[in-house]
Amino acid sequence: MFSWGWFSWFKDAIELKDSKFWLNILPSVLVFGFIGVSVTILDFWELWKPWQGIGDITTNVACNLVLGLLLVFRTNTAYERFWQGRNHWGKITVNVRNLAREIQIQISEEIEPQKPDKKAILKLLGAFVITTKLYLRRQSINHELDDLMEKHQIIALEKANNPPLEICFWISTYLQQAYQQQKIDSNQQVMMISLLNELVAGLTSCDRIRTTPIPFFYRSFIKKLLLIYCGFLPFSLVDKIHWWTGFTVIFISLILLSVEEIATQIENPFGNDDPDLPLDEICQTILNNINSVIAFGENQYKNQDFCLPHLSENLSVEMIDKSL
Repeated sequence: MFSWGWFSWFKDAIELKDSKFWLNILPSVLVFGFIGVSVTILDFWELWKPWQGIGDITTNVACNLVLGLLLVFRTNTAYERFWQGRNHWGKITVNVRNLAREIQIQISEEIEPQKPDKKAILKLLGAFVITTKLYLRRQSINHELDDLMEKHQIIALEKANNPPLEICFWISTYLQQAYQQQKIDSNQQVMMISLLNELVAGLTSCDRIRTTPIPFFYRSFIKKLLLIYCGFLPFSLVDKIHWWTGFTVIFISLILLSVEEIATQIENPFGNDDPDLPLDEICQTILNNINSVIAFGENQYKNQDFCLPHLSENLSVEMIDKSL
């Protein structure tokens, strides 16, 4: 069967989507290309002969091996930070869903005026993921919280040093009050507090990634090695390819600098750039889940005779037989 997969492959290969990425490396690439053209002109006029041995540095096995290994370690370290960030956000998503479900089902609100309290707490879970996103991006509290919190709560968060942690305090206080009012027992309280602790752990793990930079000397040494390699590369090529030296140096330096720039782009996965995690979509998915939980509770209150969808007798018997 014919597949259009090859078309998608070539589309991805030639697409220049992120202009910021290419603008970051373009000046350095042009500088190395200028060096290549200059060496070619010196070779044409036979003025570069005293520096002919410089090109041997780029053909040295040790130099090439060290450069290759450092670039591999650099990208692996950056991608590990990226993957850890996605993994922690996955855990945050799971724990928010579980905690929202447990609050909706386990905490009984028999008195009608108390029902908005539980709905407000469920919305606080949505506010938690929004403030976590803003906190990791070093952004201030904004209009995204208008539909999730009251005005005085937003003002309190604007003054807080760690807004998502402040929200966790409020949710923990609500759970403690629910226990004191005997709406939940001690086992239910422990389970919900455990889920809340997992949210704090996810927040802390993401904050650790954000606040732990790649060591300066490590990044600086790679850049210095790239500068030496790409700067001396024309001297080893000019005898073989002559006027093509400048274009070849541009091509090779573009590849090497792109690998280093990829690592720089993904080492902090919580930003707004294209290579970063799609936190806006993740947060919107969590908000949709919370709205579904709230809608489930409202339907349950409207229909006091709520029950699970009816299963046919044959299907029920079949499920029992499989369980045995």
